[in-house]
Amino acid sequence: MKAWRRTFLAARRRASPSSGEPPLLTLGDRIKALRSLPLLFHLLWTASARLTLANLGLRLARAALPLVLLSLGKGIVDEGLCRKFSPEGFLAMLLPT
Repeated sequence: MKAWRRTFLAARRRASPSSGEPPLLTLGDRIKALRSLPLLFHLLWTASARLTLANLGLRLARAALPLVLLSLGKGIVDEGLCRKFSPEGFLAMLLPT
C-alpha cells in the first residue's frame, strides 16, 4: 500500500489547483505509473478472482476483435476476386456450384 500512496501523492503534488486543468503527463510519468499494476492486480484478485479473470478475458476478446474482422473481410475480398478472375468468369460468381 505504501507504493500506491507514494505514487498517488506525487501525482497530486504535480497538479496545480489554481489552473483547474489536470497536469500533462509525460511519457516517463506514464511508464512510471505501470509500476503500480502488480499492486492493482493483487487488489483486484483478492476482491474477486472470478471477476478479474472475466475482465481479462473480455479485454483480450475485445483486443482480438479487430484482427478477426480484418481477416474475415480479407477472406471475403479474396474470394470475390478469385471468382471474378476465374476462367469461368462472372457467371461462376452468380451461380455457385
